[in-house]
Amino acid sequence: MPKTRPLLREEITYSAARKEEVNILHRLKYYDQQHEFFARIADSRCWIQAIVAYHLGLRSPDECKVADMADWLHGSFNVCVPVTIDNWKNRQQTGKRVLLRLPLPYRVGESFHPGNGDEKIRCEAGTYAWLQDNCPDVPIPRLYGFALSTGQTLSNRPLSLEIQDLENERIPTHIARDYTYFTVESYVMDILGAHDSRLINQPNAINDSGDYMYQASALTAMRAIVPSFFRREFCRGPFALSFTDLHPSNIFVDENWHITALVDLEWACARPVELIRTPTWLTNQAVDEIAEMPDEYDKMRAEFVDNLRAEEDRSGFTGLVGNNSETRLSAIMKKGWESGTFWYSLALASPTGLFAVFYKQIQPRFLRYCRGDDGCDTFHQVMPWYWSQDFVKIGARKLSDKKEYDIRLREEFQEE
Repeated sequence: MPKTRPLLREEITYSAARKEEVNILHRLKYYDQQHEFFARIADSRCWIQAIVAYHLGLRSPDECKVADMADWLHGSFNVCVPVTIDNWKNRQQTGKRVLLRLPLPYRVGESFHPGNGDEKIRCEAGTYAWLQDNCPDVPIPRLYGFALSTGQTLSNRPLSLEIQDLENERIPTHIARDYTYFTVESYVMDILGAHDSRLINQPNAINDSGDYMYQASALTAMRAIVPSFFRREFCRGPFALSFTDLHPSNIFVDENWHITALVDLEWACARPVELIRTPTWLTNQAVDEIAEMPDEYDKMRAEFVDNLRAEEDRSGFTGLVGNNSETRLSAIMKKGWESGTFWYSLALASPTGLFAVFYKQIQPRFLRYCRGDDGCDTFHQVMPWYWSQDFVKIGARKLSDKKEYDIRLREEFQEE
């Protein structure tokens, strides 16, 4: 079966697609959806000129020149349309070009959960506003204006990358858009509920009955062990602004490696401070690779935390709560690694990587003194039954879903 199919950034073969844990059938639609959306934007030049002129206070939309599609910039979740301003009076920047940034509806789950695009803009605009007020020294792009389709306020649920990824693949998270959290446990339980929903609703979530029990056991245990990883004194805060999708390509530096700008501030939200951890991209490894062989990552993590502590000392930062040194970020990250909260947080953030992290790094912490083969002879015989009262019915349906998914996937790669 030699036929390949286009994804957004590459071609994929059937043999590669059938090994993927994500829903490839859903992602095969992106290519055509991108072309359709970009065509709509290209046909809206007059609208773009009017919008930019309004937010910049220009005399006429004719002062705005919209770039051709070949010059547009786009990533995983947005497209940026460059607009050049002629004779720009009272400009507040050195250059004459601005960017109109639009969320990609086919990448933020707009059709499945209408309003996700607006929510994404609210989240990002709120991050700009908060940073400008509270961290004016942090270099970020200048935000001239934003607009929503509904006129709503900026308050919303903590919209993290994992939530949007699930909803984009038509997996309900059951977290209301206007909901905010007051306790750590309620937030963690809702995120675990989103993981449950992935297992229930993703058509290729399991490979067979053994894989089903493997995943259900881990999810059940993850609920039971929450108190072991989150400190009681932090159960109602502090909460801190957290960038859930900050990676090297969004950090601009000069020749001396000093940060000159942070861009792409989407998927930032206020979350429990103990969920803030050292970035996984320090060693450029996947989540399961870090869980399998953590030594290399640990060296980079320790260096990162040491430098963070030195920066806190230099700036006089005494903690997120008063002068409590235990609420310094470096102290929280260090304690999180020692207690295993780092691994729990990493598992929560990775719908497909959760299981590797659980079995490699979380479960062994509880089985150090357990006798028997691998210390868990009966784990998979007992735990999955407590995942759901409908465990058997759901399992039968998931096996049927996987069979249908495999058939449809094969059909997508059949020669015409």
